[in-house]
This record gives sequence, structure tokens and C-alpha cells, in this order.
Amino acid sequence: MYEVEFAVIPCLSTDRKGNRLGHGGGYYDTLFNKYNNVPAAIICREHMCGDVPTESFDHRFSITVTEGGVFRNGN
Repeated sequence: MYEVEFAVIPCLSTDRKGNRLGHGGGYYDTLFNKYNNVPAAIICREHMCGDVPTESFDHRFSITVTEGGVFRNGN
């Protein structure tokens, strides 16, 4: 078995709570929830939104990185 050290995952938007809006299949959330070392989402700040709708299985990121800086996401 191998350990994932870095991955680039598509998303449409994120919010300041660390929620990611993907393409609706839940595939990446299943992957993220298997690993505890997926701490950051990277996105252009203009693509961030107020609130991303979530499901119970959605993974929440603790850090969001934009060209404007690094944000610790609140709960």
C-alpha cells in the first residue's frame, strides 16, 4: 500500500468553513476520508463563496490557500 503525499483535486468553489463544492459524485470525499493528511484546499479567491451545500459524507478542509493568503477554516 502507498501513502498519498500530494494530490490535485478539482473543485468549483470552497467556503470559509473549509467545504468544497465538487462535481457531485462524492468520489473525492470518500478518498479524503480514508486519509487524515489532506489538510488544504487551493483555489482562486474569486471562486470562493459564502456557503457550500454539504452532505454528511463531505470532507472539510482545515486550511484554504488562495493568492490572497492562507486561511484557517472555522467550523
